[in-house]
Amino acid sequence: MTFDVVVVGSGPSGAQAAKEAAEAGLDVAMLDVGFDDPDLAASIPRGSFAELRRTDPEQRRYFLGFEGETDADVNDRVGGHFTPPRSYIKRGVRELAPVSSDSFFPEMSLALGGLGAGWGSGAQVFEDFELERAGLPVEAMRECYDEVASDIGVSGSLEDDTAATSVPRCVQSPSAIDTNALAIMARYGRRRSAMHARNFLLGRAPLAMLTETMHRGTRWERGANPYEDMDFYGESARSIYRPKYTIEELRANPRFRYVGNALVERFEDGADGTIACYRDVRDGSEGSLSARRILLAANPINTARIALRSARAIGARQPLLCNPYHYVVTANLAMLGRPASDRRHSLAQLVGSLTPAHRGEEHVFAAFFSYRSLMHFRLVREMPLSPGAGLLLSRALMNALTIVGVHHPESPTDRKWVRLATDGIIEASYALGSDEEAAIAGDLHELRRVLMDLRCIPLSTIATPPGSSIHYAGTIPISRGDGDPALTTAPDGRLSGSPNVYVADSSGWRYLPAKGPTLTMMANARRVAKAAIATLR
Repeated sequence: MTFDVVVVGSGPSGAQAAKEAAEAGLDVAMLDVGFDDPDLAASIPRGSFAELRRTDPEQRRYFLGFEGETDADVNDRVGGHFTPPRSYIKRGVRELAPVSSDSFFPEMSLALGGLGAGWGSGAQVFEDFELERAGLPVEAMRECYDEVASDIGVSGSLEDDTAATSVPRCVQSPSAIDTNALAIMARYGRRRSAMHARNFLLGRAPLAMLTETMHRGTRWERGANPYEDMDFYGESARSIYRPKYTIEELRANPRFRYVGNALVERFEDGADGTIACYRDVRDGSEGSLSARRILLAANPINTARIALRSARAIGARQPLLCNPYHYVVTANLAMLGRPASDRRHSLAQLVGSLTPAHRGEEHVFAAFFSYRSLMHFRLVREMPLSPGAGLLLSRALMNALTIVGVHHPESPTDRKWVRLATDGIIEASYALGSDEEAAIAGDLHELRRVLMDLRCIPLSTIATPPGSSIHYAGTIPISRGDGDPALTTAPDGRLSGSPNVYVADSSGWRYLPAKGPTLTMMANARRVAKAAIATLR
């Protein structure tokens, strides 16, 4: 059988591309490794974080895991939110999709839903100038943003100062923010004019987290978030969107076929279409599917691996984009000695947009988290104190601790690249230029001044290793027509030299704003799928 469309990868991009094709009435297949392990999350007793910490004698198994179960190479600065119930997200990556580098340390996944299985659900849109710099058509993307937001459910406020720069048009009511975030917002409200003079805006975080039930009464029902602060461990009423929810719906469609345990290695042109060649990860056997169109949505690094292998482009350097990432540990003075409500969610409470003069129109984005449910032992290791003193300090500041995750905008340079080695492994290199380092230092200097004005006193600023932002793009960029790398895409996503293959993830972007890219990835996947489908008609 030749499928109309074969989608490679089940992450946010792959799930939305497949849904677009299935909604068009086509025969669709998805090739995916698809590791999953829902049992531990499903076995967690219902209750709030605070209640379970007080009462459950078995809490270690889902809060900490047992000795010998933890990945020895886990980098808590990168994947600290990959708690024991989510440990399957990283399964098999080192063996099946390795990256060789001494300067770039990406987080990747072969799980069902890809990295979307542990996505923090930040759902920000790109502004017009950001879409244009990335090479994406503004009007088409706006339409696809609306489609995706309506499909997955996004909560946010169209009244906040950050609405014009980051909030989708189609949103449910905003999520309730916790006691700590309320205090920060109150201070921002009193200092609003001064904050605007510093080119800083603050608002509630737009999240792919429901505040209203969707698909009520159906087998696909998803509930509003219960505010139990267990979002890093369990399903939380399925309120937080995961790509596997879309795939569950698709598998009820008789014209959709999901092929798991399939590691796609290359594609080849055949007599009846283009053939996606894969290896079964269970026994190493080879398989293939024929398709009229193939949509690559395997993550920019793995998509590049597949495309470079298929083109036999060994040694060809392709560009790489990854937002530099810092986090600032702060103490909110307004919360010292104050109790905090246990009714809360664990995700970003607020987002701030800083537009420093040295960045022109570019923004630096900061996500504000009230640190609690990921456990304080992670923070203690980062403090410039002995473990005992660090633990005492974290306990004293418990309700005031605020983690501010800071992403910086990213453009390509010749010091950031990936290439295919002769052994089939992807090699990567990442280094910032002196001008980029100076801009980042300026970003942090200005942001710390803003945080001081908000009475969130910076205790430590931590630079994470390259790759830690988990925001990747640009490995097969949209062609500029001059000085292009070996592989490029057309504006509609078509891969150069392969008329039946389209790139549906963020591999084609030429620029990476500081915002969370996942909502834009899903909207772009819909856009590319529409373009591929149009050629079939």
